[in-house]
Amino acid sequence: MDDDFNDDDEVAASEVAEESNSKKAMRKLAKRRYLVRERLYALNEKIYLDRQLNSLSDYWDI
Repeated sequence: MDDDFNDDDEVAASEVAEESNSKKAMRKLAKRRYLVRERLYALNEKIYLDRQLNSLSDYWDI
């Protein structure tokens, strides 16, 4: 009977450890997604500004 309690405690402890690792993995994934989204936003903004500047440059060259 005591062995069953020890097994249950070990299972509960391993479940908590798995949840903790899962939370860490989810945080890392969320941070990575955020950084990628920020980079894409900056890249799109740069492309937009380059297009605007190039069109102004073409306008003044005429």
